[in-house]
Amino acid sequence: MSSLKDAPSLSPTSRKGFSFAAIDYDDDYTGPVETVEEIHPPSKSTSRSKKNKARDSKKPKKNKGAAPVSEVDEPVSSSSVKKTSGSKPVAMSDNQGEDYADDFEDPVDSDDYIPSVGTSPPAAALRPVTKSKALMADVEAEEKRLYATVQEQLRLEKEEVMQRIAKWEADQAQKAEEMRRREEELKRQLAAQQQREQEVKQRLSDLVEQQVSQHVAAASAAGKAAAAPTNTATHHAAAKAVENDETEDADEQGTGVSRAELQRRRRREHERAVSLRRAEEEEAAHALFQRLAQDVREVFHELNLSVVAAEKERLIKDERYRRERELRDRREDMTRAEKLEKELKEREEREAKFWAMIEQRDEKFRTFLEERMNKDEEEREARLRRDLEDRATRLRNERELREEMDKMEKERRAKAEEESRHHDGLVLTAQIEEVSARYRAQLEEVRRQMEADSLRKDELQKAELAMMAKRHEAALEQLQRQHAQQLATMDGHAGNVSRIEALVATMQETMEATKAMNEKLLAERMSVLKQKERQLDERQAVLDAMVAEMKANQETVAAERARVAGLYAKFELALSSFSKNSEEDRRTFREAHAHYDTLRQQAEKDRRLMLGEVAQERKLLEQQFEEFLAKKMEAMAELQNERISIARERAEASMVRERQNRDETDLLKALRSREEEYKMKLESIESDRATACHMKDEHKRLCDAAAAERQALRQEREKFELEKKELLSRFEAIRRQAEDAASSQERLRIQLMGDRSDALDGNGAAVGLLRGGPLVCNAASRFQMDLARQRAVLQNIS
Repeated sequence: MSSLKDAPSLSPTSRKGFSFAAIDYDDDYTGPVETVEEIHPPSKSTSRSKKNKARDSKKPKKNKGAAPVSEVDEPVSSSSVKKTSGSKPVAMSDNQGEDYADDFEDPVDSDDYIPSVGTSPPAAALRPVTKSKALMADVEAEEKRLYATVQEQLRLEKEEVMQRIAKWEADQAQKAEEMRRREEELKRQLAAQQQREQEVKQRLSDLVEQQVSQHVAAASAAGKAAAAPTNTATHHAAAKAVENDETEDADEQGTGVSRAELQRRRRREHERAVSLRRAEEEEAAHALFQRLAQDVREVFHELNLSVVAAEKERLIKDERYRRERELRDRREDMTRAEKLEKELKEREEREAKFWAMIEQRDEKFRTFLEERMNKDEEEREARLRRDLEDRATRLRNERELREEMDKMEKERRAKAEEESRHHDGLVLTAQIEEVSARYRAQLEEVRRQMEADSLRKDELQKAELAMMAKRHEAALEQLQRQHAQQLATMDGHAGNVSRIEALVATMQETMEATKAMNEKLLAERMSVLKQKERQLDERQAVLDAMVAEMKANQETVAAERARVAGLYAKFELALSSFSKNSEEDRRTFREAHAHYDTLRQQAEKDRRLMLGEVAQERKLLEQQFEEFLAKKMEAMAELQNERISIARERAEASMVRERQNRDETDLLKALRSREEEYKMKLESIESDRATACHMKDEHKRLCDAAAAERQALRQEREKFELEKKELLSRFEAIRRQAEDAASSQERLRIQLMGDRSDALDGNGAAVGLLRGGPLVCNAASRFQMDLARQRAVLQNIS
């Protein structure tokens, strides 16, 4: 039953569930509540009117909050003008974003997002006309990027579909390969089964031949055993007849011849009966083993037929299931491919519509941006001309002010340098004194450390010498004790010389080892002491280097002290000259202060003029903002209409999705029906397994019958063993009789030789003994060889 292990009919089939990965509507999906709200937009009219009123009420508040900016007197420069002109549009964009979020609160999907037409970027509105081309390039690059992303998504979806198709083809190829492999495995199993049958047949034939040979050998041994006593009896009878014939008269010679003829006839009849009985026993044994072999052959033939039939049936079922599965999978793949192709076409149409609408919007936005940027560029050129004139006057004033400030900064820096030089001189003197005190303390400490190191070195040398002396004394005492023990043991064991010599040799080795160890320890300690002396020399060299360095530092400190004294003298001279020039510096400072007052008054006039210009620019910006709001409202109306169309398309998409969901439910129902069919197939497989179990029980019964026959054969073997033992006992009796006969024959031969020889009785007895022993040994060896041969034959039979 090993061939049923990996059959596909017995393995549970994989349940296929429906997957939503093939249908991707995440980009266009919108909940039902949002679609209803977008389809009925008039419900927002009241809220929108309220928001417009609130926005109108907020406008004067913003103007009121912005008006005091022009009334505050603050120093204004060109940078401040740029900051105010750049910060205003940012605030406007924030307000526009808030109003846009208030008007459109519906969430927008990431892929369906439409950029607001009315919102103009604040930074781009104030850039020069030369950057309009860059903006157009950015817009075109964005369009190309979006088109590339759409193409990439389409390519990825196409690759995914191709990967699924390739995966399905690979799965089909793998399944076909697995079926082919299983068929090959079943063929191999059938071949192995046939080979096993042939081996069993060969073993049965060998067993039959062996049993027949055993029966033949047993019969021949029994015939020999039966013939041996008869032969001995006939020999005795013939010997007696010869003796009787010799003693009888010549007239009784005819009666002796008739008796010998009768004996020969009886012997021939007995041999013929023994050969007939032996042939009958051989034929009976041969017929018995032929019958057993035929029964075993029939049993194995029936088992092989049942296994082959079951395997063929299972292969047919697996092939049929595989074909049905391939057809079903091919049909499903075709339907799935058609559905995917249809979805791709619909999506391409939607994307074409969407991108056409986006291009129209971008064209409108581009024209609006060009008009706005041209207007802003004209205003910016006029403003730049005014700024250049103001900057020229401002730079001239700032240059004069910077020259006066540089002069005052030089004076202040010279004074600060003089103060820092005086402070540095005081600090240097304090540091020199501190360093000299620290060096003196370090020299004293180094001197004390060198003295302590020399004392410690002397103590360590003395301690090491004392320890070495103690260790040498302990080693000598131990050696003396060992010698005394060795002498005592030598005296106590004088009888065992070899043992004493071995002990003496070991003790000499231990003494040599101890001497070597002592020498090694002495060398190691001397090396350690030399290393310590070398370390002390290195420390002494380091201390000498430190002393030399301290002397060099003292010399550098003395030179520094002389340099500081010279610098201090120079500082005194410079201080006297500075005190002389301070009056002239004060006079120039008063004149510069008066000039600064005139410059401040001129700057105040310029600031008031610039504040007027800023107020005019603010009015222009407010007018532009109102125009922008009007255009924004128009764009918002257009965007609302587009949103309504998008909501209508989403409603249609939801209907299509519902239709697909219904199709999926139908598909799930079909899958459930297929699962029920698979369950029925599994039940049929279970019934097949039950039949296989029944076949296994039948096989077990046949194995039990074979075991019973094997038990019968074992009993017959035991009978053969008993017969073998009997034959051995008979063989021993025959061997003893042969030995007795050989010994009697040898005695007779010795007696005859003794009678014929002229030697003494003692010599004759010695010759008989010498000659009789080898003859008996030769006879016994021949009998032992025959006995070993008979045992080998019996062992082969068993």
